[in-house]
Amino acid sequence: MPARREVVLFEGRAGEEAFSRRMRAVSLGSRPSFVRLSFVELDRDRMPGFHVRETDYGGEAVAALPKERRRRAWTGRIDEMWLDAPDEHLLLAQPDTLVHLPEGVDPGGAFLKTSDGWRRKGQSRPARTLPERVLVVGAGLAGAFVTEALTARGVRVTVLDAHQVPAAGASALCCGLLHPHWQASDNPLFALTRAGFACARETLLRHPDCWAPVGVLDVARDEETERAWMAARAEARPFPMPSDFARWVSRDEAQSLSGLSVNRSAWWYEGAGLVRVGRLARTLLAESGAPIRCNTRVSLERRAGEWLALTPAGEVAARADAVVIAAGCASAGLANLPDTLLPIEPLYGRISLLGNDPYPGLRTALTGHGYLGKLDGFVGVGATYERGDARVLTAEAAHEHNFETFGDVVTPAKTPLPVAFYEGVRAVSADRLPVVGAAPDAEALRGLAFRGVPQEKDLPTAEGLWLCTAMGSRGITWGRLCAQTLVREMAGEAPLLEAALVGALSPLRFAARAYRASGGKALF
Repeated sequence: MPARREVVLFEGRAGEEAFSRRMRAVSLGSRPSFVRLSFVELDRDRMPGFHVRETDYGGEAVAALPKERRRRAWTGRIDEMWLDAPDEHLLLAQPDTLVHLPEGVDPGGAFLKTSDGWRRKGQSRPARTLPERVLVVGAGLAGAFVTEALTARGVRVTVLDAHQVPAAGASALCCGLLHPHWQASDNPLFALTRAGFACARETLLRHPDCWAPVGVLDVARDEETERAWMAARAEARPFPMPSDFARWVSRDEAQSLSGLSVNRSAWWYEGAGLVRVGRLARTLLAESGAPIRCNTRVSLERRAGEWLALTPAGEVAARADAVVIAAGCASAGLANLPDTLLPIEPLYGRISLLGNDPYPGLRTALTGHGYLGKLDGFVGVGATYERGDARVLTAEAAHEHNFETFGDVVTPAKTPLPVAFYEGVRAVSADRLPVVGAAPDAEALRGLAFRGVPQEKDLPTAEGLWLCTAMGSRGITWGRLCAQTLVREMAGEAPLLEAALVGALSPLRFAARAYRASGGKALF
């Protein structure tokens, strides 16, 4: 497929009118994926990271980052760059990037003057474009988000799933929680979660029947936790929270918001809510128009430049130019990767479903050590985390565990009456982050050793094989952002995340760590 042009204006003194005039003067040819990138200092109204929104001309990214992180923050292709003056943004220009500057301004010896502007000297990178046909293996929430992102770009997608219907397994959940999971440290987990929260809300606001934006109260589960949270807030750790993202509320306000007699103060996420997960996945798949073939177990094989999905009988179920594996715990097997290269483990979970309503005044969702939600007549409390892909606890012990998660937070009006479970298997990576990007090439890595320790860019990847999996219990929050990040990487475009965070999600991170541990010796 033809590549979308990356046209970037690093805005300095130019105002909105000048920006619009410049963009109208550019012969775009096709809608660019970004048209403006602005680096700004951190402040109370903007959290660290990339903030992306759509404009009439494409996307606008505002990067709120310290100066020392800016050069390494942006990755991907930049075809055209508009600047008011030579400044630090020139460091991001790549060979063949066309740089526009005011008449008479010289960017320096690293650039050559051309008839249409300036170009950085050096050898350009080969352009990457989206494949025409993609096979998505997995019709759960992650696969639905990937299918949505690919079909929106005109890619022909076929979806296969081993279950009998789409959105089965862990994605069958009828009431899941979307919220930004405040943390006192600005680690990759929190950075990904707050970016994913904003991205997920965009699609949910377009599908109001798939969620209930009731807000979520994150209640301190004990006094020690409450003291730690209050200390972090007083010290503005990890940074001051914009009130429309997360607001600290007293016990009295938490009671007023929730309609329950909660025992401690809390973080209030006004833009959060309860998601009809299965409905959302099925809606996105239906809107995509992609053909879906369920009850189909396959293995993957590359022959003559294309990928084949083969049934156990050896029949070709589908063929494509590329494959995206979004199959949870089955992902490593489908990609033919050993645990060393893709360590994903199953984590069984159960939510207690109640036959009565012990929380009649509940107006919001609650979270903390567990979560409590009420939606469409469903009252659920949970959840268990049982290692493996099957039940570990007895039914009585599982219900007891779930009720204990809120035993210190809120007192029910009457004794809860558990009648059943919602249960499923979460797919969790070794470092608890999702796995998004090009899959390692296991055969090319077999017996491969290095002098010293290789970087991820030195490791071989399988041609046309991609991963978007291991969402754990945060697929609602992470899934859409991960899918968009993956598709942009497939197209060779700049990601929606800071480069360091993209690297933290890379499937190659496990091989790189294993090589560091071995001193560069072959892994297998």
